[in-house]
Amino acid sequence: MGKKTLLILTFISYAQMHAASTLWSYMQKYLTIENYDKNKMGQAYLTFLLTYGIGMNTIGPMCCKNSLKHSIGISCMAVGMLFAILGILQEFQLLTFPLVIVLMAVNGLIISACYPACVNVLGNWFKNHKVGLILGLWSGCVNAGDIYGLIIGDIVIQRFEIPVYQNLVSSRSCYLCSWLCMPKRTFHGFLDWLPFYFQQKGERLENHSSYISQMFDVGCYIGGIFLGYLGDKYKRRACYFVPSLLLAMSSMLVIRFCLDLIVWPYYLFILAIGIFQGGPYNNISGVISIELTKQFENDKTAISTLSSLIESTGTLTAAMFQVIIPRIGDEHLFTFLCLITLLAELVCCVLLFKELKTKKRSK
Repeated sequence: MGKKTLLILTFISYAQMHAASTLWSYMQKYLTIENYDKNKMGQAYLTFLLTYGIGMNTIGPMCCKNSLKHSIGISCMAVGMLFAILGILQEFQLLTFPLVIVLMAVNGLIISACYPACVNVLGNWFKNHKVGLILGLWSGCVNAGDIYGLIIGDIVIQRFEIPVYQNLVSSRSCYLCSWLCMPKRTFHGFLDWLPFYFQQKGERLENHSSYISQMFDVGCYIGGIFLGYLGDKYKRRACYFVPSLLLAMSSMLVIRFCLDLIVWPYYLFILAIGIFQGGPYNNISGVISIELTKQFENDKTAISTLSSLIESTGTLTAAMFQVIIPRIGDEHLFTFLCLITLLAELVCCVLLFKELKTKKRSK
């Protein structure tokens, strides 16, 4: 199998998984579950991320010791079956909150088998070839899946006018360290809560919630490719992460304090956040895992083990914030995510100083 075919197949596989999860996030507002408010939404996200993080440390490395193609293929089919079951239960109004928790837990365990297998495949094939650019391109599968899921959700809700129902009771209105502090937390904050945020901002923004959210994923893809290319060319990464995160925080503060209900500025600034946030996000896990495993040339599973460790650490810390975000209020979402990004900015500054010292010594 050629490298291009391999890249495309793994891209599509993981994109489809994210499409299913993103569609679920978009549709949660319309579930016919009694008392299903944003606090229970947070608990569902928490369950998914906890099991995903735990699975990354257990199921992921174990699957990579066996057939990688079987791990990826079985995971994709299992996720499809799981969301089909969820849809059937919702259609016949048999879906309950405990069932949602169980299904999200199973979903997290299933997806945890796919990501390390994909990174392991790519690492073994592209280890000595522009790894930052390749992983920047491939990491866009997350964003492509998110966009696809949001488009499908918008078609179902608005275009075909399929009957859905509101909630019966409404609610009250080192690189590892940087991965731990920011990318996973902030990325899942946007991924899980951005559509819901705009759905609460009035009819004008609610009608655009799907498309505005897609701008974040488009930006992530652009930023991931661009920073991956720069890192490969100049052999430095932290020096690009620091200004990128600073610009992302600036865009968040503009949305929080300066924008009103006019729609088009949200497209622009959410795109900017995606570019400056997605660059570090799409480069840290996969690229750094492959670079660190160059010293383990004889161990083909080292890449999957390290990527699982980094991904699971970030996911488990992100899980904690899924129960905090519903309690801080919709108006403070961007302020909260800006503070989390600031933590990563501080850690990346330490990495930047180390890179500069290394550069001086080499001279």
